[in-house]
This record gives sequence, C-alpha cells and structure tokens, in this order.
Amino acid sequence: MLWSAFPVVTALVAGVAGGLVFTLLTGFMHGYDFRRAASGTHDYKVILRAGWIWASALLAVLYFGETPLADPSSFVAIVAGICLVLISRFAQRTMMRMQRRRGRWARRTILVGDAEQLEYITSDLWKNLEHGYEIIGMCGLPGTEDESPVPVLSDVDRAAEVIIEQGARVAIVAASCMDALQLRRLSWQVERHGVELLIVPNLQDVTPRRVALRPVAESPLLSVEITPRRWQRMLKSAIDRTVGLVLLMFALPVLGAAALAVRLDSPGPALYRQIRIGRDDRPFQMFKLRSMYTDADARRAALLEQNEGNEVLFKMREDPRITRVGRILRRFSVDELPQLWNVVRGDMSLVGPRPPLGEEVAQYDDDAHQRMRVKPGLTGLWQVSGRSDLDWARSLRLDLRYVDNWSVLMDLAILTRTFRAVLGGRGAY
Repeated sequence: MLWSAFPVVTALVAGVAGGLVFTLLTGFMHGYDFRRAASGTHDYKVILRAGWIWASALLAVLYFGETPLADPSSFVAIVAGICLVLISRFAQRTMMRMQRRRGRWARRTILVGDAEQLEYITSDLWKNLEHGYEIIGMCGLPGTEDESPVPVLSDVDRAAEVIIEQGARVAIVAASCMDALQLRRLSWQVERHGVELLIVPNLQDVTPRRVALRPVAESPLLSVEITPRRWQRMLKSAIDRTVGLVLLMFALPVLGAAALAVRLDSPGPALYRQIRIGRDDRPFQMFKLRSMYTDADARRAALLEQNEGNEVLFKMREDPRITRVGRILRRFSVDELPQLWNVVRGDMSLVGPRPPLGEEVAQYDDDAHQRMRVKPGLTGLWQVSGRSDLDWARSLRLDLRYVDNWSVLMDLAILTRTFRAVLGGRGAY
C-alpha cells in the first residue's frame, strides 16, 4: 500500500492534518478570541476541551484504520502534543500579560452607570492591568461626579455617542442603570463600531464559576449556585486532613526548636490553648505556641484603649505582652503551626476565615455571622491581603467572599499566596 511504502510521508501528512484539526477545534471554541486572551482560565479550558475531542477522534481513526501509527507510542505522542500546546499558550499568556502591565495592547474602555455598583470592577481592572482594559472615562448617573474615581465624560443618556466619539472598544454597563429596552438600543447604536458590550449584574463578590445562564420561558436568567455540593465538602475535608498531617510531620523539627526557645525566653508552658468558635458556632480548643507572657489575658482589658486593630479584632503593633521570641514567631507565623493539629482533628481547615473568640462572635451582626458557615482556617484571604492592617469592613468582605465562593482551586491559590505573605510579614503583629 501507499502508506506502508512511504512511512515518512504518512507521518508528515498525519501530523499536518492532526495539527490542522486541533487548530480548527480550538478556533471553533473561541480559543483565539483576542477579547478573552490571557484573562482567567478560558485559554486553558479551551485547549483541554479541544485536545480531548481531538485525541479521542485521532485514536479512533488510528485504531479502526489499522495504520502503522496505531500503537502505544501514538497515545504518548498525542498527550505530549497537547502538553506542548498548553506550554506554548502559557508562554504566550505570560508575554501578553507583561505587555499589558506596561500599558500596551489594552482596549479603551468606558464605564456606564452607577459609580458605586461599578466600584469593584473598576478597582479590579486598575489593580490587574494584565486583563487588558484601559478605563478612559465614565457615563454616569446624576451626582456621579462626586463619587466616581474616573473622569465623568457624560450622563448615561449620551453613552452611545461618547463611546463612539472616544473610539472605545469595550463598554462596561451596570445593569441597574437602564432597563432592557434602553440596553438593547445601546447595543444597536454601538454594534456597527465593533464595540464589545459587557453587563455588570447586580451581584457582589460572586465568582464566574457559580453563575450560569439558564433559559426559562424563553428569557435568559442568571442561575447562581449557593450551596457547595456534598462531594466538594468531602474533598476539602480529605485534602485538609491529609495535607495537614504531612505538613505537621515536616513542621515537627521547627516546632520543637521554637518550643524550646519559648521556654528559655520566659516562664510558662510552650503551648498555648484557647477556646475559639468554629463552624456553626461550635467551640473548640485551638493550639498555638505561646508568644505572650502568661498574664496576657488578664492585662488585655487595660490595653483596650490602645487598640490598633479594627472594631472587632484587638491588635497592637507594640503590644507589651508579647515576648522577645514571640515577636519573631509572629513575624513568620511560626506560632500558628500547632494549629495543623486542629486541622488534622477536623476543628479547622487549611484555608478559611480567622478563628474568632467567643466575645468577637457576640458582636457579629447577621452578615458577619455568615463567617461561621465554614470551618475557620489556618490561613485565608484575610491573611494574604494584609492581616491586621485591614479594617473590619474589609476583613469581613474578604471572609464573606471566601465563604460564598470557596473551591479547591481557590484554596490552592490562597495557600500559594500565603507563603509570600508570611515571608513579607505585612500586617503581622
């Protein structure tokens, strides 16, 4: 046969054809959409989906065609091909994000609507230039000039004209600022100019993975996942206990040395036990290395007026109750390592809100009490975002964002950021 007579030609043709099919599949799934490039995980998801379809179809053709390529090495080559595409896409994303942080390849963007509702997305886009949006102004509601952190170019009624005049490529519209008919008319007016229209729903701190568009009675409705599935909770618990046990075993030499330093530095036990409140208001005994003198709790009342923490959490930068060794332990969070035993026992999680005292919980309002829906954590968004430097409102918002949106991937991201936060020591006192 022709294929057996020219094996090199066969391999070359198969490789080119396979690559072309993979490319077409990726394009069909919007893998080359510049508007979504290097933002979020869309790029990787598309490649994995296209790779799965491509690999399945190719293996089927090789198997049923009984070609010389139909052997185990074909499977290895296919997997290697997908991995190479992922690596190349990672390199492309890295380069693009670097250029965007330097102010290049960004799309001119105009905000439309209420400044307060758009505050979160505005702040996020300013802090993360790698998303590729250059905010040049806003078309706001009456009185927006006093509230908006960006230049107000016009009111909402003239939004379409301003978007076209400014040569904007993206319009981010707050859903609350206009009704369905007004929004439809806006889309008609900017459509011919190639403007992308993005709608900000009236949802706060909801991650995209929890939101899905669901058609109901021929109307598009947003479905928001509220409660994590049971298997997700079981997986989190299993990861917590397994990883916690491994980390505890590796931390034992450090704990032993730190405990000895605590005993030599000041009188009293090396380990400090305190009752904290866990998930669903269940109290538990939390363990820490002692970083204060033994009479610290009795002296706390006299220091309340010097509180430098927030409205609920008591903190002092130069707390006289902290020992010399304690300051070092706190600087690098070594004093919290015994809490790994709480994680192994199931009282705490590796990631979650800070474990509160009973007197703190007594001050919670209904919103703050939502922190207690999950287990407290050894680390969390609070720790990687500034720790004690944050005010109560900001700390609470971070905790609630985690409680509402937690996932295994979010936990892994927070654990990675924790290492940098501990080394930097920001907010640790």
